[in-house]
Amino acid sequence: PSIYITGCKDGNIRVMDGNTHELKFVLEGHSNAVTSLSWIPSFDASGDPWLVSGSWDGTAKIWDVVSQFQKNTDSGSGCCVETIAGHENTVSVAGLPAESSTSRKVVTVSAGVAEGNVIRGHTVRIWRLTPPSSSGSDVKSDLLSSVANEHSGPMRDVCYDAETNAIYTCSNDGTVKIRSAEDGKC
Repeated sequence: PSIYITGCKDGNIRVMDGNTHELKFVLEGHSNAVTSLSWIPSFDASGDPWLVSGSWDGTAKIWDVVSQFQKNTDSGSGCCVETIAGHENTVSVAGLPAESSTSRKVVTVSAGVAEGNVIRGHTVRIWRLTPPSSSGSDVKSDLLSSVANEHSGPMRDVCYDAETNAIYTCSNDGTVKIRSAEDGKC
């Protein structure tokens, strides 16, 4: 399907028809502004990508938007399949290549928290996402790796480059760090 997604300050995500530019449905679930969006690819071309969103509410959410769009409903309430909580302030996200046909990966970065006049706890996290079993309804997220405080300021964005198989993080400290896609280390 042809769709595009917008993340909004009201905490909602809007799914638009890529051909008609018509609002198809609204994804509700974040309690603060949506700050980052990325697609998480499947292992092969036959699987649909998932959407991951990051927010000022300290969470990343995994959404099965494509299947919801194909159902042609005007409600996206059932598409959140996992919430990854416990981040420090705002969360930025990037989808990583799938490990196998049964697991996908995502990287999240956080801006950190103020301790006096210093921001600490800004953390890179790499997660494995396992689809639901036949008895379960949600995706399971497992933390694979965590690296904290390698920037000297809050991290503001993250991206993955397939050509170099690297994660790039940028920070208020004026630097960009190139990281391993396996463990997030600089």
